[in-house]
Amino acid sequence: MNKGHIYQDNIRRSLRETWSHLEKLVLTLPEGEHLEWDELSKEHQHTVNNIKAVEAEWIVDPSIRNELSLLQEEEDS
Repeated sequence: MNKGHIYQDNIRRSLRETWSHLEKLVLTLPEGEHLEWDELSKEHQHTVNNIKAVEAEWIVDPSIRNELSLLQEEEDS
């Protein structure tokens, strides 16, 4: 196996592990389509920040990240 295949395998593995981790984090949040920041506990706020940080590492473009985020945010009208 050449370095390119090893690299691709590692990226795929990392992505699977990251996705599993994000799924577990989301399951710890209160149920509901939209989360009210001020109503979240400090622990839940920390979890939301962690999810956003991981998404920012993996999805560089902010507009694409907002579209693909696991977290639904209210748009300002």
